[in-house]
Amino acid sequence: MTTTVADPAAATLFDEVVELRASVRAEAARICDRWAPFVHRRRYAPSAANLAAYLALRRRDLRALQADLMPLGLSSLGRCESRVLPNLDAVIAALAAQVGRDGGTPPTAHAFFRGGRFLRAHTAQVFGPPAPRRDVRIMVTLDGECAVDPAFVRALVAAGMDCARINCAHDEPATWETMIRNVRDASDRLGRPCSIHVDLPGPKVRTKKVRMLAERVRTGDAILLAEHVHDHVPEADDVAAVVTCTLHEVRERVRDGHALWIDDGKIGTRVVRAGGGEPVLLRVTSAPAKGATIKCDKGINVPQTDLGLPSLARASRRARSSPTRRWPNAPTA
Repeated sequence: MTTTVADPAAATLFDEVVELRASVRAEAARICDRWAPFVHRRRYAPSAANLAAYLALRRRDLRALQADLMPLGLSSLGRCESRVLPNLDAVIAALAAQVGRDGGTPPTAHAFFRGGRFLRAHTAQVFGPPAPRRDVRIMVTLDGECAVDPAFVRALVAAGMDCARINCAHDEPATWETMIRNVRDASDRLGRPCSIHVDLPGPKVRTKKVRMLAERVRTGDAILLAEHVHDHVPEADDVAAVVTCTLHEVRERVRDGHALWIDDGKIGTRVVRAGGGEPVLLRVTSAPAKGATIKCDKGINVPQTDLGLPSLARASRRARSSPTRRWPNAPTA
C-alpha cells in the first residue's frame, strides 16, 4: 500500500488559486453592479458576468502562478476567455485532489463549456451562420468607392465577406445608405447572407496646429492649449509647446486639476490654469524618458471633462474629402 504525501508547494499553490478565485469573483461582482443599468437583455447577463470575471482576472499578474501550474499538468489559465470561474474551479478541484483538501465539486462538462456555446450563439446572431468548411467570419471595412462600384461589392460578397463594416467617421449618410443598398443587393443576388456593421463615431478631438518651443516635451514642462498657435506665451510659465485642437469645447470646459492626454496617452498632462477666455496652461505629468515631439492630428483625451457634445458626430470635412483607394489584390467582378 502506497501512502501519498501532499507536496507543500502544491498545498501553497492550492491556497493561492482559492484566494485568486475569491478576489476575481468579488471584483467581477462589483463590475457587474456598475454594468447592471446597461444590460437590458437577460440572455446576455451570463456573458456579461463572464466578461467581468475575465477583466478582473487579467488585471492581475499571473505569470508566476502559470509557471507553477504547468508542471503539475494543470491549466495555466491562458485560454479561459469564455469560462473564467469554471476554469478556476477545475484547477482548484484538481489541486485539492493532489493535496488531500476539500476543493468543492469540479464543474461538469456542460457547465465548463457553457461560455463557448454562448459565444457561438452570439457570433451567429451578429455575423450570421458560418460558411461551409469555415468557422471564422470575414469582416471587410468598406470605403466610399463601394457606394459607386456595386460590382466590387458583389465581388467581395462572392469572395466570402460575411460582414461589411461601414466606418461613419468617413463619408456621409447618403454614401452609407448607398453602400448598405449595394451590400443588400449583392447578398440577394448571390443568395449569400452578409451582415452590416456600422461604427458610430463620437467627437474626435485632435491636435490641430503645433508650435514647438523646445526640442522635446518632457515631464515637468508646460504646454499651452490656445485658440491660435501664435498666441502670446508667458515667459514665466516655461512653455515647451503651444497647441491648438479641433474642438474649442476642450478649452472652454476643462477645469483646474483635470487630466488631458495627448497622442493616445503618450504625453500625460494636468490642467494648471483654465478659464477666463485665456489659453489653458498644462503641466506635463508623464512623457517618454527621452521626451516627445507633439505633432498635428494626434488624439487628445479629456476623461474627466464633460464636453457637452452629442455622443454621435458627423465626419470631419477632412475625412469626407479624403480620396478613396482600392486596396492591393482586391477581388474584381
